[in-house]
Amino acid sequence: MVTVVDSLPPLVDMSASNGSICMSDGTSVWRLNIPSASPIDSLEDPVREMTTKDVGIAKMVAGPRSTAVITGNGKLWLWGTILSPQELVKEKHAAETQGYGHWSFSSTDDSSRESSWAGLGGSPTPTEVPGLHGVSDVSLGTNHALAVVV
Repeated sequence: MVTVVDSLPPLVDMSASNGSICMSDGTSVWRLNIPSASPIDSLEDPVREMTTKDVGIAKMVAGPRSTAVITGNGKLWLWGTILSPQELVKEKHAAETQGYGHWSFSSTDDSSRESSWAGLGGSPTPTEVPGLHGVSDVSLGTNHALAVVV
């Protein structure tokens, strides 16, 4: 099935997941939600999520429940959710008791804070990930976000 979205400027990039499509003209990102039980012709107009006129957009990724954008100056912006607070407690317990690698949040007892972007997800709007510079790639999965920093 093909659908035409007339309300967008010429696009240079797009990324899709099971729940959304993200599109970019190189300076702005639009999201188009895909309701799971709805036909494609019932889609709503795309929503502009962010604009980066000064630095542009180098890459964007639509994940299962989140979106990532790398700007032209190597900053990483994320929104959506990677882990719910319940999933976080389970993963944290496995990391601490079974030795599954290093988790930067494993020393805190406040799981609600860990589920925000200071940890692993929970912002409805694009939020810059603090402390990351020179990001060249990003991957989003059901329970993870990975970034390559050079």
